[in-house]
Amino acid sequence: MKSTKKGKIIFSSVLLPLLLLCSCNPKPGEEHGENEALKPFFGWRSAGLMPNLDSLKKWGTGFTAIAHSKDYIFVMDSKVENPQTRVTAYRIFMSKQGSEKWEELETPSELSPFNMYGDASGLYVGFHRNGQLWHYKPDSKKWTNLFKMELTAKQSYTVYGIAEFEGRIVASIAGYNNIENTDTYDATGLILHMQPDGTLKNIAPPDELEIWFRNYNRVPLHFTDAAEWRGKLFVSSAECGIWVYDNASWQKLPEYEEKDSPYVIELHKDRLYVGQYAYGGVQEIQNVIPEFRWIAILQLMAVIEKGHRYMSRH
Repeated sequence: MKSTKKGKIIFSSVLLPLLLLCSCNPKPGEEHGENEALKPFFGWRSAGLMPNLDSLKKWGTGFTAIAHSKDYIFVMDSKVENPQTRVTAYRIFMSKQGSEKWEELETPSELSPFNMYGDASGLYVGFHRNGQLWHYKPDSKKWTNLFKMELTAKQSYTVYGIAEFEGRIVASIAGYNNIENTDTYDATGLILHMQPDGTLKNIAPPDELEIWFRNYNRVPLHFTDAAEWRGKLFVSSAECGIWVYDNASWQKLPEYEEKDSPYVIELHKDRLYVGQYAYGGVQEIQNVIPEFRWIAILQLMAVIEKGHRYMSRH
């Protein structure tokens, strides 16, 4: 199960401008009307937060995610603390909208954050390799543990994704029961949906459901991103593909192509878009009852040059 987060940043940067272009074209006669008057208000300014430049220049690590809760903005970054292992350490910074002052959140027991999601109640944070999910209230600066796995030294579980379904959070936790031998299938995937009473219900399919990554590695169902569309939960994973949950059962969508690697999923004006991870491209999922079909929006191809991966438009 992948733990890289760079793919999400790349495709978020592709999807957002694309969706803006699709929805912001001026109507006839508006080119010099109200749109012209709004131009002076658009632009970039510093928010007062800089990534770790030394780590950024050497390893390419930097800001990985952004979230908000009411007037609070949260930014996650990563830096390489140990050049020998190149293991990244994720940190979360908090500020108020309009302010240039940032403070680093002190995580419980020095846990390493890996994913975050904000709503009106605060910030949900999933942690790396310990299977823990926490909630943070920015006003009181209080952490509350929502879920904790009792793991042995050989077990490793990570919160891979946090999203919202039916107005309540849903979190994906997956990992191995023996990190010394990950080739043998001994893994579990949990998809926890918060219930109206505040408890967490595991809605993941049973481990007996066989999901194969590239037809050679069996993995549990987990997601890196998810979105609710027309009353159903759509989850994406580069290893599992696109799956749909209707509150009763799970259905796997047909793959877009042989090297299907969905990583980012975004809902915009009742249209669902998917960004691929390793092989590039953005597609739209269309619901043509009783089936789903893929429509290519943007094709990107990975080009390998001197050990580095670049994305080219096709």
